[in-house]
Amino acid sequence: MQRMAAVAVANREIKMQASKESFLDKNIVHMGEVWQVIGVGAQTENNTFCHLLNLQRGRKVKNGFYPVQINDWVDTAVLQAAR
Repeated sequence: MQRMAAVAVANREIKMQASKESFLDKNIVHMGEVWQVIGVGAQTENNTFCHLLNLQRGRKVKNGFYPVQINDWVDTAVLQAAR
């Protein structure tokens, strides 16, 4: 019984890891702005912690453009629907 529970937990973790990788480099609308997912962290049942890069706001620097970046919880359904 314990072995079956451990296998179920391991399978769930593998599935979550695979879905995390599929979220990278997707563009989403979050807080009314367009963001690119550049990092994915912890997941709960409904949310995923993401490192986001703003595609519109930032500042000009000597070597180009430095975009605004944030970390925030994003609804997993939004990430799954993103392109």
